[in-house]
Amino acid sequence: MEQTQAVVKMQEFIKRHSDGEITIRNLADVCGYSPWHAYRLFARLTGFSPAEYIRKLRLSESALRLRDAKVKALDVAEITKKTAVLRSPILSSSNSSQLITSISVCQEGKWNFRKHS
Repeated sequence: MEQTQAVVKMQEFIKRHSDGEITIRNLADVCGYSPWHAYRLFARLTGFSPAEYIRKLRLSESALRLRDAKVKALDVAEITKKTAVLRSPILSSSNSSQLITSISVCQEGKWNFRKHS
């Protein structure tokens, strides 16, 4: 399989399974490479590790849900839980203020989705 196609297949798999657990083994199986090679290939062609890419995708999905649902900041935990963001360290205390700021910006309709996806 051509390398660009392999990364596209991994990205498609990530998008289809963004609400579940995704391992490097899953991605390797999708593209037919070893986990080590799949990781390096993905990072080289996208500029992000698979974990970073998944985290950004999940945050973007959460932001879109926040924008579209016009929910209150208190409902964020439920939305992020549904997109499996809580399993990542992105909601650590050091990132909380950034997330709350992002929520406010999103709800005001000022979030640049292209920049954050």
